[in-house]
Amino acid sequence: MCRIDAPFSNLTLNEKSNPIERFEQALDENGVHGEFRSLLLKHFAENWQKPFGDIDAIDKALNEANKHNSIQQKIKSIIQDEVIKNKLPYMLSATPLQLPHWQQPLIDFISEAAKSFFRDSPYELWKTICEGRIGLNFNDFLSYFYGEDFCFSEEFFADKSLTAMNSRDRVNILWRLFDSMTSTYSDSSDDPQIQNLISYIDGDTQSKATREFERGLKFLEAWILNDAKAGRFLSDEFNVFTEKNYLQNVLEQRLTPKNSGLEIPEEKLEVVTDWLKKKDKEIELLQYVGADLSFLTEEQKKQWIHGLNSYFLNAAYEPRGANYENYSSVKQDSLTGLLGAIDENYYDVEQDVLREICNQLSQLQIKTWMEEELEKDICALQGKKLGSIGDPPRNSQKWCFSEYYSLWKEVFLSKYSLLGSHEKLKLLSSVPPFQDDVPSEEGWDWWKSMLLNLFKENDFPSELIPYWYLAARSHVKDVELKIYYLDKSIGILRRKLANDSTPELAYQLKNLIDELQRLDPMKALRHQLLLMRTTTDLIRDEAIDQYNSFGDERGVIWYTSLKQFVQNLASKKIKGERNLSFEEREQRELKCYEETSLKLAEFCLSRLRLRKGEKATDKQYQTHQVTEPSAIWRQGYIKALGELGFDLNGKVHKTLHFIQQADPDKGVRDVAKEAYRSVRRENKKSHSLMDFRRGIIAAEWWLLLCQRQELNAPINYEEALKTRRRLLRR
Repeated sequence: MCRIDAPFSNLTLNEKSNPIERFEQALDENGVHGEFRSLLLKHFAENWQKPFGDIDAIDKALNEANKHNSIQQKIKSIIQDEVIKNKLPYMLSATPLQLPHWQQPLIDFISEAAKSFFRDSPYELWKTICEGRIGLNFNDFLSYFYGEDFCFSEEFFADKSLTAMNSRDRVNILWRLFDSMTSTYSDSSDDPQIQNLISYIDGDTQSKATREFERGLKFLEAWILNDAKAGRFLSDEFNVFTEKNYLQNVLEQRLTPKNSGLEIPEEKLEVVTDWLKKKDKEIELLQYVGADLSFLTEEQKKQWIHGLNSYFLNAAYEPRGANYENYSSVKQDSLTGLLGAIDENYYDVEQDVLREICNQLSQLQIKTWMEEELEKDICALQGKKLGSIGDPPRNSQKWCFSEYYSLWKEVFLSKYSLLGSHEKLKLLSSVPPFQDDVPSEEGWDWWKSMLLNLFKENDFPSELIPYWYLAARSHVKDVELKIYYLDKSIGILRRKLANDSTPELAYQLKNLIDELQRLDPMKALRHQLLLMRTTTDLIRDEAIDQYNSFGDERGVIWYTSLKQFVQNLASKKIKGERNLSFEEREQRELKCYEETSLKLAEFCLSRLRLRKGEKATDKQYQTHQVTEPSAIWRQGYIKALGELGFDLNGKVHKTLHFIQQADPDKGVRDVAKEAYRSVRRENKKSHSLMDFRRGIIAAEWWLLLCQRQELNAPINYEEALKTRRRLLRR
């Protein structure tokens, strides 16, 4: 049979008489072990009757605590015991240092629990003890159990119980903590927080009110810096600045006598209001200053940069009387005009603001800001056309001041090295982002050298050379080098013109040919004649006349008539020589016509020769063997030679004689036969100015006629003849 005392085998039937031993007996019987047992023994073994009353209350409290696994939950269970929770708030409502000795063990128990087991969640402990009941507010609780400076620490702002909350709830708790720090108890109806604010602004360093408000500001700064470092402002959907300018918006409302009970003079009110506004800005900046960029994602970094840049713009504009609150809605292309409208000294103000901000940022933060701003400038280039001189890289401008130039240049070169040739050219063809005096000539010279050296890169595409030259030509001082670049650029664009004629391409050609005409007119003439052969745009109308209507998009803007070409050449040669007689001027003009006629004849002759390495077979050649494959154009060049009348030391008549025998096209042979006789006849004559002029006009007329024929464009031959006669009469 089972023993009747078996259920009590592990228990002592009699209570211990010694209070300490009786407490240990209760712990044993309730299975309390480890750290929790040590904590209870330390604080209640000698004085458990006062806080708990009797042993039954202890057993009940221990039994309930033992249902939990973690020591934190066990401690909370003890604190929430019915006997304890009814006493504790009243005990804590008194000044803790003045507690009777019998109450001290419970306070010491909470103090050790706070420091040893609730170090990472003080709010949870306070809430367990005091929330919803009379007792210590959270501010006093922290000061007493964690120390005066704990509320400024990283540990406090990382409080697990607070960070696990909804962001809005956490922010509201922290603002209430700030309010309690900056408010003294007062018997009057006056607003204590406003009194403390005014005392602080007045600089009364001896008053408790000033020290309290100063402590509150220190808490705000610690809050912003710690939350920024932890990345909470970038991840929370709600944070301390969701409602901007808290100090100004909330405290300023309470500055009126109706709300604060204080009569504040108008002058003082203005000072306080300005201080609140300024302080809000200082505190707002801290959320960017405190950010630890090393662990942020790329998206979070962009958020940080966007916020910082908006802050910078607001700070730079506001002192100049501009409202830039809605900067994000202002288009980039309107920024320059807005700057000019604000203040002609804007850049000085901007520099001061930038320096003030950067003095508080780390090198990594400044560099990250620069990198993103440069990235924005590079992205903005995507819509820019090659060859256009764009605005300066807008976001980079603010960095090109003396103290930041070296770092910006380092970041620029890092980004620049990753770009392709197209993007590099777009970037460097923009106006440099430097001010006239900062960083002096060094920045401009460096930017210019980057642009000039871009052409020398091994992988620089040849199709970009024309765009590069148009951007860099003001920096190329050597005339021969300019001519080389122009020659190469026009040749590249001519090949492009054969496949795709656009207004942009036409303007590029005009710019290049106009410049080449000033530097080397005869080389420009050759290019124009080659372009005439290449283009699919009609140079003249059906009557081989110019398109006359103003703004008519037809015609070719890069083409200059040969008569105008000679006149330009003659004007250039007599420029500055005011004392020339009429005969001398006419003689200069005659030489220009003669030089142009010779070059035109040489060009036409070159188009009629066989290609290099080609030979006629049985005194016959094929079309593909000739430099000019088109029979229409061969006729045009032959006609032009006949009109010009130059034999070029016998080269022309020999070539024409060969053509009339060997060309595969009968029309070409017949025209060559006629031109042969004309050249032999005209070459023996002495040419006057009028002869040269008429020869050039007639030769050009034939070439323009051929262009329309080659493109199968309609020709009004009757009107075309009238055009020829009218031109030759002039």
